[in-house]
Amino acid sequence: MRVRRSSDNTEQDIGYTLAGNLNTAALATFCGSNSCFVRTWYDQSGNGRNLVQTTNSAQPRIVNAGTIYTLNTKPSLEFSGSQFLATAATGETRTNMNSGHYFVAAFSSSLPASYHEVATIAATADSGFLSDIGVDNGRIIHNNRGTPNLETSTSYGSTNYLDNTLSSWASSAQSGAISLRRNGTLLTNPTTSAQTIQTGNGTVVYVLGCRRLYVIAGMMIGGVSEWVYTFNSRYSDSDVSTLQTNQRSFFAIP
Repeated sequence: MRVRRSSDNTEQDIGYTLAGNLNTAALATFCGSNSCFVRTWYDQSGNGRNLVQTTNSAQPRIVNAGTIYTLNTKPSLEFSGSQFLATAATGETRTNMNSGHYFVAAFSSSLPASYHEVATIAATADSGFLSDIGVDNGRIIHNNRGTPNLETSTSYGSTNYLDNTLSSWASSAQSGAISLRRNGTLLTNPTTSAQTIQTGNGTVVYVLGCRRLYVIAGMMIGGVSEWVYTFNSRYSDSDVSTLQTNQRSFFAIP
């Protein structure tokens, strides 16, 4: 990832160790006693779909006054209600995204007083979104756009899922059907509603920490350790199970 140092706004790429972990020694050396913020979270797939934020005040923090922000001892990104990262336009469109997509995130969040977002698959034409996961008054909110102008909003509120502990979340959407798993367990008994929304077929961007890219709203409060997403494709349930098992093992998530 590329980070910016608060003292002089100098930027530097921070790589990985031979074990595949973020090089926290290099990060600590570069930041010193300053704070550091993430400008670019590089795509590790080789497709160049990096998450970027060029506005200094909107960059998530990774080091606070010389101390690396961690969740379960792993370096993580800290969002405090005014930061987000986004890819450039991917070339995918709202229509062909209906063939399916997944994202898996390891994140921690508190109980907010109002809605805030964790991750979004958004469309540029009308500032709308295709799929997202957020939190609102103790509930997990999972939205999906199954047709060009119909949004399904699903709420899971029977259990407190937001207790400031790191969890692994897997969101799936395909042809309007959605599912959500926490730490490998499928969430059930949701409350679902549908509403008509804007039409249009803008190209797709992925956004972390904000509900919509061009109408900034619902900014995240919490931390993110990892985000894995697919473009115009859908993992099998077995693949997702394996991914969440590995994620939980690495981040020590029960």
